[in-house]
Amino acid sequence: MSTPVDLAPIHLRLYNASPGPWALDPDDPSTVEAVDRPNLALCALSSRPSLEEKANAALIAHAPADLAALVAEVERLREENDLLREFGRIQHERVVGLEGHIDLLLALDEAGTCAGCNAELLDDGSCAVCEVAAEDAVPLTVYADGSDR
Repeated sequence: MSTPVDLAPIHLRLYNASPGPWALDPDDPSTVEAVDRPNLALCALSSRPSLEEKANAALIAHAPADLAALVAEVERLREENDLLREFGRIQHERVVGLEGHIDLLLALDEAGTCAGCNAELLDDGSCAVCEVAAEDAVPLTVYADGSDR
């Protein structure tokens, strides 16, 4: 089983960066800008970048790895979900299969069963199987060669 992806650092980078959508600056295609703030470069190459620009650069720099990790996590969760769904389907089939036997199971529980052979007890609490077996019992010795001589 794979280790779940730690999403906290990804959330932090998203929280600290400018909200999207982002687009290329039409005047300078080497700059990505926030659409709602066209004067804010998302990834600036200045000598003294602001904290927000650093956060934007970190988000952009981590995007490929973050997206790969998120895709892997989604795939893991989908696989786990498929397994749980199949388990649920099997359990549902078992329950549906038992529903037809509820009356029989309740009747057996009320009547009781023989401790000796697990057969259903008669109304008087006796076991017809064990009584017949005891009455018909015949002593028998079997020898090592398989004969009863």
